[in-house]
Amino acid sequence: MKTLAPKQPAATATWRSRTTTFAGFVLKHITALRQTPATLTVLLLIWAIGIATSSVINGPGVQTLRRVGASVPTTLDGGRLYTLITAGLFDANLSSYLLGTAVIAVVGSVVERRWGSRRLIWVALLSQASGLLLSLLLIKVGASMNNNWLMSMTHTRAVGSSWAVVGVLLAYSATADALWRKRIRLGVLATLGTMVLYSGQLTDVLRLGAALAGLLIGVLVIKHQPYPKALRTSRRETRSLVAVLVAASAAGPVLAAVSSKAAGPLAVLRYLFTSPQIRPDGLDDFCSVPSAAAQCLKLTRELRFHGLGPAVLSLLPALLMLVFAWGLKKGRRFAWYGTVVVHILLAGLGLFVLITDVVRRQDAGPHRFSFLSGHSMFGHIMAFALPVAVLTVVLGTRRAFTVPAPIGTYRTLGKRLGLAVAALFVLYVGPGYLAASSFNPSPSFTQIVLDFPNRLAPPGYLGLVSLDFVPTTAISTFLFEWIGIAAWSIAIVLVLRSFTRASLAVVDADAAQARSILEQYGEAALAYLTMWEGNTYWFNDSRTTFVAFRVHGGVAITTGDAIGPASEIPEAMRAFAEYCTGRGWIVCFYSTTAPSRDIGESLGWDSIQVAEETVLPLGELAFTGKKYQDIRTASSRAVKEDIRAEWITFPHAPWAITEQIAAISEEWVATKGLPEMGFTLGGLDELDDSAVRCLIAIDDQGIVHGITSWLPAYRHGVIIGWTLDYMRRRTTAFKGVMEFLISTAALQFQTEGAEFVSLSGAPLARADKETEPSRLQKLLDTLGNSLEPVYGFRSLLHFKAKFQPDYRPIYMLYPETAALPRIGNAISKAYLPHMTMRETVRMLRKLSS
Repeated sequence: MKTLAPKQPAATATWRSRTTTFAGFVLKHITALRQTPATLTVLLLIWAIGIATSSVINGPGVQTLRRVGASVPTTLDGGRLYTLITAGLFDANLSSYLLGTAVIAVVGSVVERRWGSRRLIWVALLSQASGLLLSLLLIKVGASMNNNWLMSMTHTRAVGSSWAVVGVLLAYSATADALWRKRIRLGVLATLGTMVLYSGQLTDVLRLGAALAGLLIGVLVIKHQPYPKALRTSRRETRSLVAVLVAASAAGPVLAAVSSKAAGPLAVLRYLFTSPQIRPDGLDDFCSVPSAAAQCLKLTRELRFHGLGPAVLSLLPALLMLVFAWGLKKGRRFAWYGTVVVHILLAGLGLFVLITDVVRRQDAGPHRFSFLSGHSMFGHIMAFALPVAVLTVVLGTRRAFTVPAPIGTYRTLGKRLGLAVAALFVLYVGPGYLAASSFNPSPSFTQIVLDFPNRLAPPGYLGLVSLDFVPTTAISTFLFEWIGIAAWSIAIVLVLRSFTRASLAVVDADAAQARSILEQYGEAALAYLTMWEGNTYWFNDSRTTFVAFRVHGGVAITTGDAIGPASEIPEAMRAFAEYCTGRGWIVCFYSTTAPSRDIGESLGWDSIQVAEETVLPLGELAFTGKKYQDIRTASSRAVKEDIRAEWITFPHAPWAITEQIAAISEEWVATKGLPEMGFTLGGLDELDDSAVRCLIAIDDQGIVHGITSWLPAYRHGVIIGWTLDYMRRRTTAFKGVMEFLISTAALQFQTEGAEFVSLSGAPLARADKETEPSRLQKLLDTLGNSLEPVYGFRSLLHFKAKFQPDYRPIYMLYPETAALPRIGNAISKAYLPHMTMRETVRMLRKLSS
């Protein structure tokens, strides 16, 4: 028998001894350069040229840059089109050479092994040359329209080895699976777009141009198979993609603030965080003019906006947005609300600045008002448009962010933050008033009190107000500059901690008690489903029996049977029904076994079969004989293709493995074009459990071809069986990979002493076609037949028949027929809680086609 917390089988070689970190994954590709001759040749060529021309430390010299750099005067006006290629063989400085080498090594090693050297070379050359050419042409056209930003680029030359890399990477995305296609495109384009909008250097524009050229090459030239008609992103991946977008929008102003050369259209947003720099030497010259005494005093005080304290405070609002982005990745509802509020404020501020600028320009004369007549005007338009664009995306994906915090979490957060701000207020006002002489001029008590809100604002906003006094000593400087830092830091820590707390209220204690009962009495094959997120637990008075359930539309739907000592189950079912009635809910015992159905019928409830479970008794299982021919063929095929089965647990698996599993899942969701079902059907979230074992099919290259997950069934603290839950295969995997994995797992479990293996239930499918069904059963059979083109439940049952299983019906118990419409609606909500109207229409179209 298998005891609790089983030791993982030592199948062939364990992945724990393989690459276990992202750094190791990168190192593996760098060391694989010997298998990628084109990538290695390019790297050697770049370094050889750099050393020969003394360009490695500070970039190419002036004369070399004129000959090889890409620019409007050289490349277009001078007709030196060869610079579209030569510019990519240099970098601007040593750090750029090192970073470029790392990126080329990683991207090149991955792509070349997938594509081959020839395709890699021509895609790199074409994407760089065409991207740079089109970018330079657009810059020249924009400069001719007197756009200051683009005009400034016509006087500079650029080099960069990263241009070809991003072009190749975007082209490669067309051949990647659904998950990485979205990640590469959104991640790369969001990053490059942010650099163009905020940094705005010529090299940034050319890099984005090469990336877009690569994207077009991939979509129009390389991609052979058509995209799915309805390409859907899973809720898990939607969260990640939105988080990347929000993080990029938060990092942009910081990038502009820390860069002395930032000149992009949105560089103006740096002043949300920092005030315009005032050079002390320039201020001395200004203050030497007697008539400028008042302005000199104002500028002298504004020098207090600069230094270590203001610099730290400048970064904290962006850090808070990054914390919100992390919360979005975890699906947190509060992170969604916080992101919405912040971007509404940013959009409002951008609109205010835009209207102010329009009024100023109109007052200066209509000839001054033109969309491209100045960098500032375009920047102000973009400063309003960007938060609106991000806000639109966040609002449009609100259904993906439904994870709540425990009840009272944000009430407690508000109290703690309020107490912290109150304490900081006392700390600033009290010592500040006592040390008033350390300010210039000495402020009154009222002035110090009214100045406290200014201490909490980022320096950029302080540029809009005048300083009545400035600190002159170390103590007053500390109070003046670091009070705001403390407040923002406390807020960030509190919000971050709220995202790490469990998402349900009293479920921690209830879930622990339910798991304890499950490990004693969870003999049913589907009992472990009660441990999944989304369940609420009801216990009998002695807390020895529980029912897992969820409520949709006033219907309490159980997740399987009541679990506890057999003698307590009848009374527990009756008591749970009374509990539901007392709260105005209709009770529905869903996905129950025959014993529970018998108890329900004794209580006067009706029942109907909703699924068919397939079970393999263990002890004498052997896949021999003609009836198991398909199983043996699959195993032989795996051996022939050097594919083996390895056991893992998802939470402890290497990053390289979990990312492949996520990619396989995302490909399945994308090609379906419909939402992934939940409730009794597990997904990636349900894999993230140390008690769940996963068997993967993997080859010698580390490529995962398929995965199955297995849920334990318990009796008195001992695992007596395993239930198949999650099945996914790579689209390019060999035919029979699932048969190979299931048969391997079944034989392994038999060796370990398990009593059975359940292949789980197939919803809306029945094996017994001989018994005359009731009218309601006929209706469900018709529904199952209608949904077959979409989810293929009957095909799934037919697939499981290959293993010659025993069939066990799964039932739904309900109090009366009149409640069935509400129960049906509730069950559909349980399986598809986030299905939109658009997806509903898409499903209906698919069913009718």
